[in-house]
Amino acid sequence: MIYRAILEEAFLNLEMIQVAQYMKNKKIDDLRQVLLKEEILDYSSANNLKRKVGSLIKRFNSLDSTLIEELGEGDIATTEFITFYSIVKNEKILFDFLSEVIYSNYIKLKKYVSKEEIDNFMLEKARQVEEVNNWTEGTKKRMKSKIVEFSIKGGYLKKEKNDYTIIFPSVSKRTVEHIRKIESNELVSMLFLEKGI
Repeated sequence: MIYRAILEEAFLNLEMIQVAQYMKNKKIDDLRQVLLKEEILDYSSANNLKRKVGSLIKRFNSLDSTLIEELGEGDIATTEFITFYSIVKNEKILFDFLSEVIYSNYIKLKKYVSKEEIDNFMLEKARQVEEVNNWTEGTKKRMKSKIVEFSIKGGYLKKEKNDYTIIFPSVSKRTVEHIRKIESNELVSMLFLEKGI
């Protein structure tokens, strides 16, 4: 994983569900070509379609057949969790935010994340990581918003007046059990906010 500014990426939960449903009972050799040629996704321009397809390919590459099936058939909260999981598997900045801010606070029995902590997280990443340090101030500000947006949509944060309450994501039992089988103890602890790292 690398640190990238994902300013143009959207959460794309609906598109993730649509693609998972399309893939059901099909053997697809080249998902990129299928998504570019078939009328599966809504898009406003050719560039918009290419951007969506790029994000979706990257995310689906981090999911196995069980998670793709759950994505196509699960309840909305589970699909949002799986979408968030697929992003965390690809985007180091979001992985670190989940680990260093959300998980860390939750384990310390601190049930919220302040705006100041979000600012400090980005400052610390800029000190530690050259790629982040090279981002403009505008990019850093937009990335903080993107990280919080994805964490809310993934089921981890809820916006309050001046901060964000940490909440436990609602995930189907089948998805939880499957992720426990395929992932490291470290990632399982972070994803399900459990002591153990």
